[in-house]
Amino acid sequence: MKIKLLMLALALTVPGSGCVPRHWQTVSENGFTVSMPGTPTKGQQSTPTAVGDITAYTYTVEFRNEAFTVAFNDYPPTAVARLTDTDKLLDGGRTGAISNINGTLTEEHAVKLAGYSGKEFSADSTEKGATVTDRIFWVPPRLYQVIYTRRKGGPLAGDGQKFLDSFSLAPSAAGGH
Repeated sequence: MKIKLLMLALALTVPGSGCVPRHWQTVSENGFTVSMPGTPTKGQQSTPTAVGDITAYTYTVEFRNEAFTVAFNDYPPTAVARLTDTDKLLDGGRTGAISNINGTLTEEHAVKLAGYSGKEFSADSTEKGATVTDRIFWVPPRLYQVIYTRRKGGPLAGDGQKFLDSFSLAPSAAGGH
């Protein structure tokens, strides 16, 4: 009986830690560079919006209790020309991201990347039992998101912090502001 309890205790304390080897690699595509703990799965999805169809592109590495995602979408030139308030756009991105996970904002602050405005925020999902930390940047005409998902209440540290901090803009993307 004690052996079964010990095995159960070990199983509950180490899920996701060390179970899957992580082979960090650099991904440099579409104006960004990031270190990811594996080969990302690429996806895309088009969504109709008030400014026309917008296609979101994603790069994701998933483990049992974590996900590492870079997402971006380009806005049409007419929408970019009408944009006068970057903070309003970033707030809208934050609100939409939190709504998509049926979440509650737990933390937020402004960030900059290569001179571009951004926000970092964390939210707890009420449905998925997860905490998400998202960095969102407006690099006209592109909106980038760098998203680390983990068990609800899990700290932002280790691999998640490494992933978020590794995101950078390619010189051609960063040179045009």
